[in-house]
Parts: sequence; structure tokens; C-alpha cells
Amino acid sequence: MFGPLFAFELRGHFRRPTTWLYVAIMFFLAFFALSTEAVLTGAAMGKVKKNSPYALAQMYAIMLAIGQIITSALVGSSVLRDFEAGVHELVFTTRISRSGYLASKYMAALLAMLLVFAALPLGAIVGSAMPWVDQETLQPINLWFYLQPFLLIGVPGVFFLSALLFSVGSLTRSAFSVYVAGILLLVGYSVADELVRTLDRDQLANLIDPFAIRSIDLVTRYWTPVEKNARTLPVEGFIGINRAAWSALGALLLAVTFRFMRLEKESRVTRKSRASKADAVVRDPVNVLPRAAGSYAPPGMVAGWWSVTRFHAQSLVRSVPFLAIATIGLINTLMNAWYADQNGQNRSWPMSWLMAESSINASFLFMLILLTFYAGELVWRERQVKLDQVLDASPVQTASIVLGKMSAMLLLLLAFATAAMVGTMAVQLLKGYPVLDLPVYGLYVYVADFPTWMPMVALAFLVQALVPRKPIGHVIMILVWVSTAATANLGYDYRLLNLLSTPSLRWSDLNGTGPYLQAFPAIHGYWTSIGVVLAVLAYLSWQRGTADVPFAVRMRARFTGGTRAAVAGGLAGAGAFGGLFFYNASVLNPYFTRKEREQRQVRYEQQWRPMERLVLPKVVAVELQVDLAPTAGTARTATSYTVLNRSGVPIDTMLLNVAADAAALTVTLDSVTIDRPFTTIRHDSAWGVHLLRLASPLAPGDSLRVRVVQRFARRGFPNGQPDRSLVENGTFFNREMFPSFGYQASNELASDELRRKYALPLARRGKPRTDSAGLQRQSFLADADFVTFEATVSTDPDQIAMAPGYLQKEWTANGRRYFHYVMDTPMPNFFSVLSARWTVTKAMWGTVPVEVYHHPTHTFNVARMLDASKASLAFFSQEFGPYQHRQLRILEFPRYAGFAQSFPNTVPYSEDIGFVARVDSSDVEDTDLPYFVTAHEIAHQWFPYQRMPADVEGSQMLSESLSEYAALVVTDRQHGRAFTQKFLRAELERYLRGRAGESKGERPLTRVDLQSYIWYQKGAIAFFALRDLIGQEALHTALRAYLDEGRFTGPPYATSLDLMRHINAATPDSLKYAIEDYFETITLWDVKTDSLSSTKLANGSYKVVLTATAKKLRADSLGAETEIPMNDLVDIGVFGAAKTGTRIGEALSLRRVRVKAGTARYEFVVPVKPARAGIDPYNLLIDRNPGDNSRDIGN
Repeated sequence: MFGPLFAFELRGHFRRPTTWLYVAIMFFLAFFALSTEAVLTGAAMGKVKKNSPYALAQMYAIMLAIGQIITSALVGSSVLRDFEAGVHELVFTTRISRSGYLASKYMAALLAMLLVFAALPLGAIVGSAMPWVDQETLQPINLWFYLQPFLLIGVPGVFFLSALLFSVGSLTRSAFSVYVAGILLLVGYSVADELVRTLDRDQLANLIDPFAIRSIDLVTRYWTPVEKNARTLPVEGFIGINRAAWSALGALLLAVTFRFMRLEKESRVTRKSRASKADAVVRDPVNVLPRAAGSYAPPGMVAGWWSVTRFHAQSLVRSVPFLAIATIGLINTLMNAWYADQNGQNRSWPMSWLMAESSINASFLFMLILLTFYAGELVWRERQVKLDQVLDASPVQTASIVLGKMSAMLLLLLAFATAAMVGTMAVQLLKGYPVLDLPVYGLYVYVADFPTWMPMVALAFLVQALVPRKPIGHVIMILVWVSTAATANLGYDYRLLNLLSTPSLRWSDLNGTGPYLQAFPAIHGYWTSIGVVLAVLAYLSWQRGTADVPFAVRMRARFTGGTRAAVAGGLAGAGAFGGLFFYNASVLNPYFTRKEREQRQVRYEQQWRPMERLVLPKVVAVELQVDLAPTAGTARTATSYTVLNRSGVPIDTMLLNVAADAAALTVTLDSVTIDRPFTTIRHDSAWGVHLLRLASPLAPGDSLRVRVVQRFARRGFPNGQPDRSLVENGTFFNREMFPSFGYQASNELASDELRRKYALPLARRGKPRTDSAGLQRQSFLADADFVTFEATVSTDPDQIAMAPGYLQKEWTANGRRYFHYVMDTPMPNFFSVLSARWTVTKAMWGTVPVEVYHHPTHTFNVARMLDASKASLAFFSQEFGPYQHRQLRILEFPRYAGFAQSFPNTVPYSEDIGFVARVDSSDVEDTDLPYFVTAHEIAHQWFPYQRMPADVEGSQMLSESLSEYAALVVTDRQHGRAFTQKFLRAELERYLRGRAGESKGERPLTRVDLQSYIWYQKGAIAFFALRDLIGQEALHTALRAYLDEGRFTGPPYATSLDLMRHINAATPDSLKYAIEDYFETITLWDVKTDSLSSTKLANGSYKVVLTATAKKLRADSLGAETEIPMNDLVDIGVFGAAKTGTRIGEALSLRRVRVKAGTARYEFVVPVKPARAGIDPYNLLIDRNPGDNSRDIGN
């Protein structure tokens, strides 16, 4: 009987239109992922090709996660179909065995699922062959690259999914239980996503991801572009363990199903449930017959609506499937909330805004799932249980039924959102921060997020009212959600056209809702009005009665006065609110699609790049007059520059850049004045560029004065993110808000793919270190050397205004507060102006005031910042030369940006990265971010401000790498080497991940371009490793000599050649290989502790024997590696037990030995019992497998 039934089931799958609909969906998702940018999986970028085995594996895994939601009915209903069709009793009377019955149905469903998902590689192959695809984003088609990831990721995934869904459907005989099982899988992936944030949970994160998305990431996280393009995924390791574990679980589920599934009308669970209900009825004779109602009058519309709403809301809330989905969703939300305060090696206090953002982000997917499936359940409910005619014969009005069911759906979503919010509050309390900001929670959940669900509910009901079957409605809704993301990926993100593109809220304790809340009334009003129209259409489309009434007939019968008024009101509201949004987002603030933004950048380059070689005068003096009115949202700047012709030729043309309009910020140029006649040859208002011709050229050695007056005003709200520079509390006018001279290469398109698209040459990288023009310019700004600086800033009377320099005078006039700052020595032409209501905490380092300006409640780390400031000032002054200023100020600004930035004697510092950080010395991932970042920014007062780098490649090494290293040394002095090992391990992790995502080609540290993972992470490791090799005194003597050689001098500016000259002089010949390995080339090591043994000796000491393997590799810019000889000094040591919060204990014995490629044996005798031993225990080598350097010693 197996063969005929299997063939029958397989033919049934192949004949159903839904099967081929699923095939088409998978095909086109893969097709568009390879041939367009509409479907993005995030795997292919830069030098990683779209059809690389790595990118295809990522796509298959993601599509598996998406597809299991769509195709769950394909497998889950295999057994249910017999019951729904009423033929189960006939089948069960045949001689077919349970195993034969189940096997035939499962095998047919499995083959159908494989057919559906096999459309992915087929769609990918066809998409790769399309003529419009940029061929630079593809590599030659290799069929094995398309097939191998599918066999490794897709086939085991399909087997497990089909086993799970088939088992759940067979054992429960509930379609909704099948959906619940699929949703539960998403929770597994979500939890894995949270766990993988840390370095020590890889195995657990790998095991609980059913789709292997995290498994692929764990295997390939350090792969370079060359490897991603050429290597197929290995069967062993993380992926093999993951696929084997989930396949085994699938087989176990099938075994359970084949053993316990009963060939009878009802499942055991259903039968027991019904029996208990029947017993209850018998025991309670009062409930045998319902009490007759006293009136048969039809209910009014409102009464009927409320009755339907209450009935469906109560029944759904009590239903097991809903409770299961909601419980799974809440568990996922609470898991996300628990990890919301963690970001890799850093944690923050669980502030209410952070937790509220976590709540709405984590609950969104599950609310979308609830809506998608329960809208279909509510629309089709009576038809599923054959009670539709009873309802249709009732006197309840159709409008009451439709609106009541929609209201029930909204109430369910509201209950879920509220439960998620309350649960998140509980997590906040459990994590030790009892300050619940209820208005902030309410703003996020009920104002910013929940109103978006009304039109989505109406749309889901309309779709289900129109389709002939509920599963088709599910698929259509899923496609609607996917298409909204696809249109955004294509650059069409206008909020009036994209239902899911609602504004975001970003709360700041300093500035509250800031500029974010303004757009919500318009966009919520618009989509709610659209929702009213959609609800009316759902009402008009609602099927009632058995007669197949044409839509036009229903339309005429139902489109009466009240309905017409609702449509008219909805359209009027959409017009009014949409018009309000359009006026703000497209009139007051011009809207550009992504393509239009790209074209603007192309026009800028084509028009102004020929002016790049203009000889520029140098700014020598800056005088600012800034009038801020933060509460009113206006500002005025008057910037005066004294410029000097330091070239050897007359200058008759200047390219002036002024601030241009930004999102929600109008910038008006009042005047440009020069103390000699000039004309404007050409200007570009979009970019604020003005080409000026002087009537009489500026002779060499001559100077002139330029004054630019501009006004700024907040202006409505844009379609995208608003400008955050001028805000009510925390205004931050950075350097780009003030004029500059010369061509701005940063305005060019950076992506090589886009440059090919517009027939532009490939993006330029840093100039060679010997470039004569680059040597004459600072890397920060090309238009100045060192300048004199003063600023007069006025602001609201309750705020403090701040700029670099020293406060000369403070006064109040005309209801405004004025501050006059003057810098007493020349400084780089790099400055900012801030204003806020701050609390000031002060300390002293010798005679130098150290001050932190912060929000009154953000006192968590102020003392730590002050300690770091004093320690840094003392150590850097001792090692690198005197601190050039008489004051240091740290200024908190709103969390709209997550950085700290060093200006002369002033350090703006985001509330998001340091002021609310939660330092926990017991956490093995914690790296004391506030202390380190403070030290890093203070180090900038030496590097680069005491010797400015030239505008050539490698300049960031002289600024960011040296500052990162200096901060690491200060942190090491504060916390010790065991703590530093954590930081070095984290730096290594980020460097390796950074080079894995390289989009242009990695460069050596001394020639680094715009690659932050090199100048930050590799730079810190390189300098710290060199310090360990040659000694701190030798290295710091070289750094001080480098500064002394050109401290506070003008051009030619410093390059990495200058620094390396001093470092080479301080490095013994026997150690100069390290300079080549860390600084001049891309070198990696692979060292591993193979075995360990510990033996207690008669004298009570311990003998430790360690065998280790090592090799050394040299890589090119794309990551292709070649093994090279190794004869390097490497630390090998034995350690005691690690203290809480560290991975490694105190060194019991530490040697630095010459290690050659191959395996070697090392012996140690230590006085106390050892706990751990290994090679390169502090992660000073750039090793792609740092976790196997050291190992615990077994008992």
C-alpha cells in the first residue's frame, strides 16, 4: 500500500497550484537577490561576489528561515487533509499500516518541500546570467558553488523542517500548532543572535540556531574576500555539528510520530479535552440547555460590534495556539531585553529608553506573525467549523462583524505589546536599575509604534476577504511584508508609499524626544486614514451567505450613506495628513530617492573635481560669533577667517564651502564678504560651494579677511532622519557647520560598484607618502596649518555654551547668556560649539582643572572619567611631553551619535557610549569602556595635535593607532595584564571581522586608508606587541623623538615614514622582523596549544609539559595567504586560576622564546598548582584562531 499512496500523495502535491506558487516565490526571491538589489541578504559586498559559495550559503539559510513560514502548510497539512476532507475513516479501514500511511505522506511532503527549496539554486543561477547585472559583482558560474551550500545547508534544513512540521501536524491535528512550531524556530535563531554578541558562547549559539545562519557566521567570520569567493563551507566544525544535531532531532521527531500517532478520528489530546468538557456538562445540568433570551430584536451596530469584539478577543486569548505563539513571542522579547544592555565586550545600564526600544524591536516580528495568521483565522473562522451559515442567518450587521473582528485583532496586538512592555520593565528591575521611566515606555509603545498596526490589520483583513483560501492570504501578506523591504532596498523609502516605513523614535535623557516626534502625527494620521478606507473595502468584500454574490452587487448594497461617509472621511484624512507630511518632507525638506542622491554626488564630482588642484590660501586666524537659540530652534554664525598666501604663486580664485540645507534644518547664507573686491563665478546651493574670483590676486605672503554669515533654523520634518545638530538641549555644531576652503573629496561616491554604474573612475585611495601636495596639507583640513582661535557664543539663559579655548568672560544681556573663549596658543583648525543644560563635576590634575559637563542623573561613570583623565594626563605628559593646555573638559551630548571626539582641550562625548555604560569587573567581556575611551580621546591631545599628519596614506596611524595604543597602556596600568588580555582579544576579534568584510583591499598599517579596523584594532595590537618586544622605554623614547622632531610645526607634515624611522632606530636588528610583520605587511600567525600535562613533584611544585604548533603567513590585500618562515619571539607561559572577570590568571612562569614553524615541546616547573597554560596567552599575535592559544590544565 505504500507505493500507491505515496504516488497519490506526490501527484496531489504536484497538482496543487499552491505548491507551484511556493516554487515561484523561492525562485524569484533567489533570482532578485542575484540580479538586483531588491532582495539583500547582507552577505555579498565589496570584493565578495554575489554568487560566491559564502554569499549563496547565507542566502539559502535566510530563505530557509523565511520559507518555512510560507510553506508550513505544505507539510503540516499532509495528515490533516484527510480529516478536513472527511475521508480519514475510509483510509483507516484499509489494510495500510501506520508506518506505511505516515511514511507515504511524509516522503511525498518531503519531496514537495525539496522541490520548493530547490528553486533557490535554480533562481540564483538564472539571476546570475541576467545581462543587466554588474559583472564585477559576480564571478564565473561554478555549478558546484550553487549546489554545495544547498546540499549542506538547504537539504538538512528541509529534512528537519519537514520532520518537525509533519510530526506536529500529525500528533496534534492542528494547523495552528504547525504554525506555532515554525515560530518557535525563529525564537531559536533570535536567541542565537543574542548569544553570539559575546566571544565565549559560540558553541551554544551554534547549537540553538535551526537554520545555521549563525553557524555560517561562526565558520566564516574571519574569512577574507578571497576565501569567501573560493572556499565552500566545510562539513566539519560548527556547520557539521549544527546540521547533524538538527537532522538527528528531525529523525527523533519522526520516530516519535511513527510510534505514537493513532489512526483514529481524534488525537489523544483532543479526545481527552472533549471528554472532560462533556463530563463538565453532565455534572452541571444547569448548563445542559441555554437559557432563552428575553428579546429577539437585532442588536444595534455598536452593540453588535462590541459583542463580536468581546467574543472573539476572549475566545482567541483562551485558545491554546494563540497562547503558545504569544508565550513564545514574549519569551523572545524577554530574551532580547535581557541582552539589550550588552554589546560585545561592553554593557550599559538598562535605561528605560534602551529597554523600550528593545521591546518594540523584539516584539515586531511576532506581532506581524500574529496579525498575518490570526487575521486569516478571524476571517475564516466560521467557515472552518461549518458555522458560517448560522452566523450569516443571525441579525448581527455585517459591519459589526467586520469591525468587531478587526477590533479583536487590534486588542490582541495591544495586549501583546503591553505584556512585552511590562515584561521588559520587569527585566529592567531584575537587572538592577529600578528607575522606570513610564512616560518613555508609553511613548515608544503606544505613541511611536502601536498606531502603525491599525492599517496593517485592515490590509490583512481585506486580503483574506478577497482570496478564495486562507493559506493564499497568508502567502500574499508575507509577500506584502517582503515587498516593502524590497522597495526600501531599491531606494524608494517614501513613508507615504511604504506601510512599514514609519518614523523612528530616539529618546535622549538630555534632549527628550528631540526632533523625532514631529513626524508621528502626520504619518500615523495618514496611515490610519488609509486604514479606514481599507477597512471599508474589507467590509464591501466580505462574503456573507452561500450565494456567490458578485462584488459589484455587494458594493451597491453596502456602499450606502455611512459607508460613503467613512470612505470620504478616510480619503479626506489621508489627503490632509498626507498633505501635511508631503509639505514637510518634500517641500520644506526636499526628498531624494537613493538614485537621486547618487546622481547629486556624481554631479558634484563632475562639476567641482577639476578645482581640486586650485592653490589655496591657508587660514591662520579664526574668530567666531555664534548666537544659539536652542529652544527656538534658530542660530546665527558669523565666521571670520584671516587667510594667508603661503604658496609661491599669486592666488586669484578660491573655492569656498559653506553649510548647506540639511534634513529639517534650513541654512541661509546672509553674506560673504572679503576685504577686497571679488565676484562669484559659480555656485552650487545644494552643496554650499562658491567659486570666487578676486579682483586683484592675493600675492605670496599677503593676507586677506573672509567673513561668512549664516542663519540656521529648524524646519518641519524630513522623510528620513532629521538633522540633530541644533536641538533644544545638547546643540552640537561640529566643524562641518562652519566654512572651509577647497574641494571636498568626501562628497564623492565611495562605492566602486556605484562608480562603475556612473562611468566614473574607481575610488581614489590615500595619496603616496611622498606626494608633494599631500605633504603640505594636514590630514584633517587642507585649508589651514595651526591657527589662532577665539569664539563668542550666546545661548539661552539656562544653558552653558562651550567652545575650545579658555573662558575670558561670561555675561548676560537681553535675556541671553554669553561666553567668550580664547585659545592661548595656535591650534589645528578643528573646533566645535556646544550648548546644553549641564551639571558640572570638577577635579584637579595638579594645577589643571578637569571638568565633566553631564546630565544630572548620568553620574554612573563621571568619577571614572575624571580618574582616567588625571591618569592619562600624568602618564602622557611623562612619556610623550607636556600637555599643551591649562584645562580639560568633557562634554556630554545627546545619543543621536555614538562617538567621542577630541578637540583642543575639549572632548564632546556621547551619552550612549560612556555616560550610561555599566562597568562590571566580574564580567569576562567587560573592558571598562568609559575609562578607555576617555584615555583615548585625551591621547589625541598629543596624537595628532602636537604633530599633525600629512594628507597621505597612513595618516590615521599617526592619530588613531597611537591614541588607541596610548589608551591601552593607561588601561593596562590601571587594571593589569589579565584585564588587558580581554581587551587585546576583543581588538583582535574586531580586526579579523573587519578584514573579513573588506570592500576594497586591506593595506598594511603604515599605509592605512579609510579602514578603521586597521587603524584602531590592528594599530593597538601592533604597538602593544612592539612595546612588549623592545620595551616601553625604547618605544616611548621613539614616540617622543617623533613628536619633538616636529611638535606644533607647519608643513611638510608628518607621515608614517617619519614615525617608523624613529621606531627602526629604537629597535634592535634581531627584532626588526616585528616591524615588517605588524606595520609594513599583512602578517598572520597560527599558533595552537596541542597538549598539556601537569605532574606534582615531590617538593610540592608542579611540572607542566606543553606541546604547541606554530606557523606564519603573509597575506595580500584580498586575503590570499602564503606561508613564510617563522623564527619569532613568542610568549609561552603557565598561569594560576583566573580571577572573576578575567580569562587568565597571574603568570606562574612566562618565557619569551624563539618559535619556529612546526611543533615543539616546552617544560615548566611552577611552585603552585597551575590552572592554564599556552602559547601567546595574551593574544599579541594576529591569530585567526585565538581561542586555541591556551588551554585549561585538567586535574
